[in-house]
Amino acid sequence: MTSPRSLRTGLLVLAATLLALPVSATPIVNGSFAALSGSESVVDFDEVALTPFQTVTNEFAGLGISFAPNTWFENIRTFPGFDGASLANFRSTSSPGGSLPPIPVTVSFGSVMTDFAAYFATNSGQTITLTAQLGGALVETFTFTDAVCCNGHILGFQNIAFDSLQITGSNLIIMDEFHFENASVSEAGEATLLATGLLGLALAGAPRRSRSRADA
Repeated sequence: MTSPRSLRTGLLVLAATLLALPVSATPIVNGSFAALSGSESVVDFDEVALTPFQTVTNEFAGLGISFAPNTWFENIRTFPGFDGASLANFRSTSSPGGSLPPIPVTVSFGSVMTDFAAYFATNSGQTITLTAQLGGALVETFTFTDAVCCNGHILGFQNIAFDSLQITGSNLIIMDEFHFENASVSEAGEATLLATGLLGLALAGAPRRSRSRADA
């Protein structure tokens, strides 16, 4: 039979372990949208009627996202995971395509987000880098290398606060199916709450020392 003291010790160790869990972002690398809550906002770029190669800035602001210049609209991709319209980054400042280096895309959200995922594709052997920012300050970043051209890969972040993303690549990047949300309680927050409860149970079960009064 487990003694009360051993039980308290176990609760304290478990609470300390949970409080030590990292609270940094969890990258979603070639994952799935199931990593999100299921109640997130989704923008697939079919919501607004645009023309191919039209520059996209604030056309989707009413849905919670906007883009810096150097992003264009298109509806010609049939990559796995892509559905209808999509976006791409310019490779020159004057027109889509061309041989100049690709230009980063900045995605701004209408409010602070905790989770984001979307389909991305680029050419074989090329890289895609996602950088999460909050108030212009770096929060988290990671780089994904696409081994095979023209397959949709779900990339993103989970469990961190950010209000914009910078998307850069070594070549043309195609993007679709933007999923984003501000989860009310993150996984790290749930762990902290559980740890606090366990700590409370351990302390409640601790024996109390009584003060002795010396006889006069």
